[in-house]
Amino acid sequence: KFTCSMALQANGPVLMLDLDLASNRDDNAFTPELVAALHAALDQLPSSGPAALVLYSKSKCFCTGHSLDFLNQAPKVDVEKFIESFYGLLARIMVLSVPTVAAISGHAIAGGCLLALACDYRVMREDRGFIGMPEIDMHQQGTLRFQPGSLKGADAKMIAVLKAKLDQGLVREVLLEGTMYGGTQAVAAGLVHQAVPQSEVLSESVALGMLWAPKASPTMGLFKREMLSTVIPLLHEGDLAGPISKENLELMRAGYPPGPSKAVAKSLALRDMTTYDKLHAEYGDVFMLPLGAVPLVVTRSPEHIRSILGGEAMDRFPRPESALSSIRLLFGRAQIALDGQDHSDNKRMLSAWLFSESQNAAMVPHLATVIDNFIHHMSQTPESVDVCKWAELASVDLSGVISLGRSYGAIDSGVSLELDALKRADEIFLARAMNKKWRSTETLETAAQFDASKGVLVKAFSNAIDRVKAEDPLLGPSVLDHMVKSNSANKTSQCPAGHTPTEVETISNLVGFLAGVGNSGRLVATSIEMLARHPSAQLRILAELHLHLSQLTEEEAWANARANKGVETCDLDYSQLHKLEYLKCFLYECLRLYPPSVSVAPRACSQEAALGKFNIPAGTTVMCNIYGA
Repeated sequence: KFTCSMALQANGPVLMLDLDLASNRDDNAFTPELVAALHAALDQLPSSGPAALVLYSKSKCFCTGHSLDFLNQAPKVDVEKFIESFYGLLARIMVLSVPTVAAISGHAIAGGCLLALACDYRVMREDRGFIGMPEIDMHQQGTLRFQPGSLKGADAKMIAVLKAKLDQGLVREVLLEGTMYGGTQAVAAGLVHQAVPQSEVLSESVALGMLWAPKASPTMGLFKREMLSTVIPLLHEGDLAGPISKENLELMRAGYPPGPSKAVAKSLALRDMTTYDKLHAEYGDVFMLPLGAVPLVVTRSPEHIRSILGGEAMDRFPRPESALSSIRLLFGRAQIALDGQDHSDNKRMLSAWLFSESQNAAMVPHLATVIDNFIHHMSQTPESVDVCKWAELASVDLSGVISLGRSYGAIDSGVSLELDALKRADEIFLARAMNKKWRSTETLETAAQFDASKGVLVKAFSNAIDRVKAEDPLLGPSVLDHMVKSNSANKTSQCPAGHTPTEVETISNLVGFLAGVGNSGRLVATSIEMLARHPSAQLRILAELHLHLSQLTEEEAWANARANKGVETCDLDYSQLHKLEYLKCFLYECLRLYPPSVSVAPRACSQEAALGKFNIPAGTTVMCNIYGA
């Protein structure tokens, strides 16, 4: 597949979008890739200041509509999804907070006509090229797979765009008569605003953009939405965004960014990073999720993230008290989740061990044992392997080695009672965090499940602490050992229980380590999947392992890799890992393609805060989409 990409070209406050750069086709016909590229380009629009957008093409066609090759060859479900995303794109253009101009230097047919109509202004070449909707004559083309009426909702959306932009009589001409207009005729009919010589199409379009760029503002976007309040929800039907609700419009008047309705937001898989990708594609860098009494605002702008998590974050963007009280429900004063000095002390205590070169080196043989066990169990499966399941079990055991000094035994048993307990407790914990009345609405069975799950974790980690204090010889080096020693060193007559961390805080930290296995598991599973797809990557990684771990020459290393010989080494020097440059790049690329997490814990605005062109009211919860950035 051809991958579309385009960048906005700046001409003062006017940003120009060249369709030719993205389509890779003379006719600039719409494909799923072109729709995605246009969405990505719109993400580059500035969040504040004077601005305008000009869509243009230098070829003989501005845009000739949907790619017939795609419509005739793709599965119907993909075609339906494409049509939904196309009209979602038009809806987004129609309500942009900046003036938009279509510079039509050639044919603008069918979907190309709709794209031009989605813009606020249209400038067309006067002597050549046509604009119009030929759908009325499509029945004469027997080779077309999808005739009007065969794709649910598509015709209603098409007509909605025409009605929103054209007078009723003109809609009749365009739609029922299939009239095709040249530039001069299009101006006379009211379809475009100007018809000029070919050499002036782009310059006149830029001049229009210059004229109206100072009007760009959230108010412009709001007014457009109000003017098109019956059209935009229809265009979004079937698309992720859903209709624009009255509640959302009220929130936007108060300064919030656009976002899906509350009903749509509640139905989304908000722990799945792809959901956030789709929402950003629909709404841009900043959007809101109207959940609870106060909307959640999500941003992926690096500039916003720096201001939210930066030096003054503790005062301007503290963690919401509701979030802290919810966290305390799990294990009392969970120090790792608190702001302030306690949190800083806890981070420094953990970092002293986690980022120690010597401690990492000491862990290698213990971690290697888990990996050997993982590979052994994978290889014993005769036919197919559930990679995600085994990757998660391996991550549980790796987490156990790092945090407890021993494996949980998840690979050998095929289950992890501790992880299952944490997942159930986390599920109930999140439900409570989203429901202020949970104490009166939660069932006794759910409360009992939470207590039982919490009990499994407390018992497991309390036993682990006892084994470390008893200096169990079967335990390896671990974070837990470091925490117990840190606690003992901080005991005084004034503080007999010690601090940083106390036992409750130690358990809370261990919960955090176990909670991270989902991310590790996804990385392991993704790495295996990527290796399975790309045998050349397997070959190169194996050659690199032979080169640095078996200490062969480059020629010998590649010969062994091509012969599919494994690396035989029991004496792994930690410093050798730093030489595995290709393997590190491979893992980085897996993380880039399939990020294991989408965000950090939400923060609350202690005062009104500007996020780009939006003035977020005090008390709003803000979440940073780190990986989306």
